[in-house]
Amino acid sequence: MHRNRAYYGVQLAQLQLAQGDTSSAKVTATAVDTMAVSNPRIAQSLATVHRQLATA
Repeated sequence: MHRNRAYYGVQLAQLQLAQGDTSSAKVTATAVDTMAVSNPRIAQSLATVHRQLATA
């Protein structure tokens, strides 16, 4: 369940970024449990979100 929660948290942050809501995306991305992100694909997506937030 932790992996699914992390996956959907990253998905939500990506959608919030796409809508231009950077403050909500930042809160959502920081709420993702990084210990549950053992899946490389989820970790890469989360890193992408953090890079996009850094440039936003």
